[in-house]
Amino acid sequence: MSEDEEVRAEVGIKINGVEKDYEMVLRETYEIEDCEDGKIVLLLGHDGSQWTGRFRGTSDEDIILESLDNPTSRIALNSDGVGMYFEEIKEIPYAEEVKE
Repeated sequence: MSEDEEVRAEVGIKINGVEKDYEMVLRETYEIEDCEDGKIVLLLGHDGSQWTGRFRGTSDEDIILESLDNPTSRIALNSDGVGMYFEEIKEIPYAEEVKE
């Protein structure tokens, strides 16, 4: 992906059992430092694995994600295992605000 190229996609995100499509942009892993706290991200692992959550910053080599269903639950993932990631373009409400 060149610096001038921006890849956008509609990505299905499930919050509290309700899946909706959200417009997201594909980014290189090193760009996660510029991601705004609280944005929804979909991390794409080198091995094909995926993690979805609310971005809550970085710590050393880790990317901190907050659960979309439970704001008190967080996970730290080593950034070496992440190839690229999707970042939300517009704000998505917290799980308790999502309605069908």
